[in-house]
Amino acid sequence: MPSFEVVPYSIDELRKTLTVYSQASEEAVERSLHYFYARTYFSYIRARTMLVESSYVDRDYLEDYAGYYVLCFKKYERHCTRIHFFRNEFSKNDFQKLIAGKPGRLSLQDLQNKENYLGFTVIKNLPKTIIGRTCLKTYPKQSHSHGTRCYPITRDYEANLFGIQLKVNSIAFQEQDSVVAACATSALWSAFQGTGKLFQHQIPSPFEITRAATRQIPLETRTFPSSGLSIPQMADAVRHVGLEPYLISPENEFLFKASIYAYLKGKIPVLFGIFLHDLSDESLYTFDQENTSEIQGHAVTITGYHLSSGLPVSYPESPFSCRAFRIDKIYVHDDQIGPFARMGIEIGSIDEIPWTLSTSWMGGDGRIGNVKAVPWILMVPLYHKIRISFYSVYSVVSSFQERVIEPLRATRVISHADDMEWDIYLTTVNRFKTEIFASDKYSEKTRLDVLLRSMPRFLWRATARCREDVVLDLVFDATDIEQDQFLCHAIITNRELQETLGSISADPSLLGISKTDPEWKILWWFSGW
Repeated sequence: MPSFEVVPYSIDELRKTLTVYSQASEEAVERSLHYFYARTYFSYIRARTMLVESSYVDRDYLEDYAGYYVLCFKKYERHCTRIHFFRNEFSKNDFQKLIAGKPGRLSLQDLQNKENYLGFTVIKNLPKTIIGRTCLKTYPKQSHSHGTRCYPITRDYEANLFGIQLKVNSIAFQEQDSVVAACATSALWSAFQGTGKLFQHQIPSPFEITRAATRQIPLETRTFPSSGLSIPQMADAVRHVGLEPYLISPENEFLFKASIYAYLKGKIPVLFGIFLHDLSDESLYTFDQENTSEIQGHAVTITGYHLSSGLPVSYPESPFSCRAFRIDKIYVHDDQIGPFARMGIEIGSIDEIPWTLSTSWMGGDGRIGNVKAVPWILMVPLYHKIRISFYSVYSVVSSFQERVIEPLRATRVISHADDMEWDIYLTTVNRFKTEIFASDKYSEKTRLDVLLRSMPRFLWRATARCREDVVLDLVFDATDIEQDQFLCHAIITNRELQETLGSISADPSLLGISKTDPEWKILWWFSGW
């Protein structure tokens, strides 16, 4: 009969539990960055009780076990341990009465309450890389820094605990296994947790990801144990699940923010390649701009972002404001740290490098905060029919703002555009129509026009707001070809702007716009209004 234990949560009890149910020593656990991170994270989400479920079979570890560990001379345990975390307090006797069907002070509703169940982590019975599949409740949406935390790619995970159905909204995380996986493999595995649900593909185990990534490209060393994946190998792993890798080189922090926001809000996780730089001890992690090919990078999965409150933020020396520019922090699954690890965007922390990100890595001086992440590459795993890139839409919208809206605002032809802020992101036709249907901001004509119109499955949506009021919606066909001007619908809710754009559309040349310019099709849309 499966055994279990119930203990009050404390960081010391967690350390003891990790030690008892793995082959790692207490000293090794206490020195790990996961331990430092867990101390803060579980305190923040207010964990009070741990239920330890032994003899647990985890599918992902079982695949890794069958692919590698079972062939070892030393006998490794194929079963794992799963720790469930709760915000409410109860004892082993309380839980045993519940599953025995006896009356007691602990009810089924107490356990299943979404506020009480904080998620679980799987412990692998290995000497070092012991953190397996982990699904934990996110930080609260509202932050203490006058902003909003957003986790668009989370989904519901179910856990059956001796017949009790539990549910947590998260995105799965696990520590890299240096035998069958590396940091890039763990990052891909977390990303596939999101895309697998969205695009309906199988989610491979870390062993399967490493094998798929290294199948086509010859290596100087053997596939297993894994020493890491290159960008082309990561791309092969993405193609293996039926998706297409889209690479973005983050030119500056503004385009970085706008790019990750656009895809994350479309529920697509983004892989982020970085270099680590230790300000306290450069022998530990270094970044050489001249020899980036000679050093090993690190890969994480971007799983969320923090939007600061306040006035719109404009692109430097431009009238164009974008909601994504408000991002001041991102949250990543960093296999060496933990899930939803915070990275703050910083300017000028390293000489000659314009912008970096703070990390939770420990520097050579033993302090957390001195290791900075230097941005390298973004990789977005996309469904093959999503052909139009974010940058193509961003270019059209920013140009429309500069060439049409700004001249009209500057000459006071329109009076309400001083605080216009654009929100550009990928969506689907179902989500778009659901939002239109649920809103009371649109006229009967607009609702019928949108809801009854045939549209492609994937859309780019660019919404212009003035003081949080939506004034204009531009909808682009994400499945179109770039040679066409891929606007497929537009909605305008401000009468002054509607009349102005309608009159300008009769003669766009007044603004220096010709029929070959992408702004022309946007103006043409309003010609009949």
